[in-house]
Amino acid sequence: FANVALSAVDIGVSVAGFVVMNAKLNALRTDVQALSANIELLREEKFEEDFVMLSTFLQRFEEAWFWRNIDKAEDEWRAIASEARRYQDLFEYRAKRLLAGPSPAYAVADRMVDALSTIGGLRFSAAMAASEDKLATRIAEQCADQVTALTGKIGLVELVKSSLPPGMAPGSAGWATQIRLASDKAEPLAAKFREREARAATRSAPLSMLPEHGLSPHRWLRMAREETAEPLLVLSPALSSA
Repeated sequence: FANVALSAVDIGVSVAGFVVMNAKLNALRTDVQALSANIELLREEKFEEDFVMLSTFLQRFEEAWFWRNIDKAEDEWRAIASEARRYQDLFEYRAKRLLAGPSPAYAVADRMVDALSTIGGLRFSAAMAASEDKLATRIAEQCADQVTALTGKIGLVELVKSSLPPGMAPGSAGWATQIRLASDKAEPLAAKFREREARAATRSAPLSMLPEHGLSPHRWLRMAREETAEPLLVLSPALSSA
C-alpha cells in the first residue's frame, strides 16, 4: 500500500505543538478581524473570545501529553474532542452566512473555513491521542463534509465574477483586462479551496493502516511528536512485513 505522510493528511496540530499552532491561530485571528471590520453581518460577532478559547483548547491538548496519568490524559483529550465541536459548528455557521446572498464575502468566509478546519484537525488529533479511532474517523468525515459543502461548488468562475468592478459589462472597454486581473486574483484562492478540501478528505487515511503495523493512534502520534530527524513520518510497507 502507499506510504502516508503526516503533512498529506493534515494532522499538523499534533506534530507542530502549541507554540507553532498558536502563532498560526493568532495570524488567522488578525486576518479575520481585519477582513470583517467593514462587514455589517459580523460586527456583533465575538471573535476575540472564540479565538482565545481555541488557543485554550490547543494548550490543553499539548499539556495533556505531559501528564503522568495516561487515563486522565485520555479523558482530557476526549473532552477536547467533544467541547471544541461547538466552535467548529460556529465557524461553519459564520461561513455559510458570508457565502449566502448575491454578493458572497469569499475572502472572509475562507478564513472562517480555515478556523473550522483547524478546529476539526484539533478534535481529530485529540481523538487519536485518546486512541478513539472510530471517533477520530467520524470527526474527520464530518469536518470534510462541512468544508466541501461550503467551498466545493465555488470555482474560478464564481470568484472572478465577485472580483469584477460593479457595472462591468461583457465586451465593454477594458473587459478583457479586468477579466485577466480578476482571474489572477482568484486563482490562488480557488487553488486553496481545492487543497483544503483534499486535506480534509484524506485526514483519516492512516487510521486503517495503523493496525497492520501494530500501532495505536496514540502511539503513532507520540512517535510523530518525538521525531526530530525526519521532516515527514511515513507508514512504510517494509514495516508491515517485518
